[in-house]
Formats: sequence, structure tokens, C-alpha cells
Amino acid sequence: MGGDSITNDIAVGLKTYVDVAEKIKINEGVATKKRIGKNENIDLNIYLEEPESGDGEKVSRKFLAEIIEARLSEIFDLVIKRLKEIDRFGKLPGGVVLYGGGANMPFIVELAKEKFKLPVRLANPDIEWYRGNPDLSFVPVLGLLSLAFQEENDSPLMENKIVKKIRDFFNGHL
Repeated sequence: MGGDSITNDIAVGLKTYVDVAEKIKINEGVATKKRIGKNENIDLNIYLEEPESGDGEKVSRKFLAEIIEARLSEIFDLVIKRLKEIDRFGKLPGGVVLYGGGANMPFIVELAKEKFKLPVRLANPDIEWYRGNPDLSFVPVLGLLSLAFQEENDSPLMENKIVKKIRDFFNGHL
């Protein structure tokens, strides 16, 4: 569960295409409905390739936030459940670190603090070539690859060669 789950929920809730829902999520989405005024609306026509004629369909931005908050709450609740199963809920000295593309959602840290009752921060990737890049969507993959290379090769030299290749690939595609 993650950002794609939120996008799918938006597509169903707004009765639109998944690619349109993704654009709406990125450009209009916020993690909590508390931050949205009740009269704020989104013109869906600006996200459609073939806008409908006339004034266009408008949707409440608060409704969008409700969809997002519901899915984020479910994701956080699953994590909380797992932490309770292993007797670690409320016992994370470093707090909670959010990463991935969904971590860019405005006010997600606020919602996570409310749910976890712990300090929450966004990931600050400790990957030299990645530092300062605001796009967190590749962080989970990079972290898993780095861990796999460390475990498999147990060699910083080998890891550095592979990381360089990955860096060169992403630099050409970011």
C-alpha cells in the first residue's frame, strides 16, 4: 500500500482515469482535510486531455483531502498494528521517517505525528549523489538496492561501482 493506493482511491472517488487522478493527487492533494476550506474547488477540466465543453466539472478539494486522509490513515494504522504486535509502538527513539513519492504530500508529517504520537520527519537520504534532490520517489528502491549489495558482496568497492551505475542511470532520467 502506498501512493498508488491513494491514486486508485481518487480515481474511484472522482470517477476519473488513474493518470488524471495521479495528476490531481500531485497538484491538489493534501494529507488532511483540516487544512482545506469548505469552499475550495478543483476544476477537473484542467486535468483532462479533452476537456468537456462549458464550465466544466468541479469537485470539492475537501472531498479530495478526505479520500487521501482515509487511505493514509489506513496505511498508518497498519504500521501501528504491526508495531504493537512486536511491542514497539511508541518506542521508536528515532521517531518515524517517511520516504517515497507519497512523502511529498503536503501535511503528511502533521497527520503522521497525530497517528503515531511520535516525532516524524521526511527521509534525508544518506546517498551522496542523491542529497538535495527533492524527489523522494526513488528512495525506497535505492535503499533496498544498497542493502542488497552490502549483504551480497560485503564489499564497499563493489557497492560503489554498482551505485555509480545506478546514479548514472538516474541522472540521465531525472
